Amino acid sequence: MKSMLMSDLLLIDKKHLAQIIVIGFLVSSLMSISVGNLFCVLPIVVFTTTLNVAFTLLALDERANWQGFRLALPVSRKQVVIGRYASFALFTCGGLIAGLIMYLLMVLAGHILGFIPILGNLWSAIGWKPLVATGAASLVLMLLLLSIILPLSLRFGMVKAVRLLPLGIAFTIPAFAAISADDANALPSSVVDFGYWVQTDAGILCFSLILVALTLIIYLLSCALSIRLYAKREL
Repeated sequence: MKSMLMSDLLLIDKKHLAQIIVIGFLVSSLMSISVGNLFCVLPIVVFTTTLNVAFTLLALDERANWQGFRLALPVSRKQVVIGRYASFALFTCGGLIAGLIMYLLMVLAGHILGFIPILGNLWSAIGWKPLVATGAASLVLMLLLLSIILPLSLRFGMVKAVRLLPLGIAFTIPAFAAISADDANALPSSVVDFGYWVQTDAGILCFSLILVALTLIIYLLSCALSIRLYAKREL
């Protein structure tokens, strides 16, 4: 696993990584101005950074045949899969840290350039509870997306995985669209009370930790599935 981690870290060029971070900063800045708050900073930076790095590594596996070269070394397929999951989780955490740094930089810019109305009103702190919620949501959604992408790419290859992924998303969208406003108004009182509890200080922390813990379990189950799928793949 350690060799796989080092391989993924060395394959990502520093200049390419710097470009990804700059793009994330520019996109998050423009989106913050357009929506009028800083809620979108963390999700944009996490997704742009992690997905860009992930698809770059997956593309190198096929186009440059890095996966064939790795398997010629004394590394088992199980170690390859575990190392890939560990490196992608590491990149996700790195994207979250980069997003927090960008958020703090924007808040600092809002204080320094407060004489500019759009910056003074926009780039101000949003509070720790929304920050925790957006950070946890970004981490959860990114790991869930990777839990789908990695098994598909390890079994069918990146090209087929990219074609199959939109189909899965297309089937899940109607399920969410089926939840109407009338259904939301008919929620039981226990669900409504739970919603109020989540908005408290202790509630937002506990609920975020529970979501992250459940997502990590799903991520580990996805890793176990990928180990079986990759063992059957013919390269």
